[in-house]
Amino acid sequence: MLEPPLSLPTWQVRRANLDDLSQVVSLITTSFALIPHGFEWWLPILRLGIYEDLRQRCQAGSKSYLCLVATALGSEQIVGTAEVSLRSPWFWQQFPQRYAYLANLAVHPNERRQGVARRLLQASEAQVIRWQCDRLFLHVMENNQPAVSLYQQMGYEICRAEWDLMHQFFSQPQRLLLQKQLTPKIQQE
Repeated sequence: MLEPPLSLPTWQVRRANLDDLSQVVSLITTSFALIPHGFEWWLPILRLGIYEDLRQRCQAGSKSYLCLVATALGSEQIVGTAEVSLRSPWFWQQFPQRYAYLANLAVHPNERRQGVARRLLQASEAQVIRWQCDRLFLHVMENNQPAVSLYQQMGYEICRAEWDLMHQFFSQPQRLLLQKQLTPKIQQE
């Protein structure tokens, strides 16, 4: 007898609130913080810094910043997060006058490859279109092949590999700058 197919959870993406920040910080540090053995004492300090930075951005109420979180429907457990913002370039950067940038896209290790990152990207792109920007930029490490593959599947193209001291002198992977051209959906009348 055949078993019925398993249904995938339906993910809800919403704006983060201050009560979410502890879970968001935990998710970001789990995904990005590579703490060398013997330096574990640094993790609480790192988490506090990330928490305060996020809290300030969320409390500022800027119309050009949005922190998103993903939860399974009916749950408050955060399984993914992303930040999207409008930025102005530094004088040495080769960006448009004002550009949209995606940062800190992170998904809990147990929830990866289930569509969470895709939903967060789609929600971020929708926000960028509401801001009336036509492109979204992001960085990814060249050795993060699952992320590079997802971004390329979703239409992101590599603009350039960026040179930095860590790559040049310590054989660390390069950061890739990606962009996607966004087009607003035609309104149905």
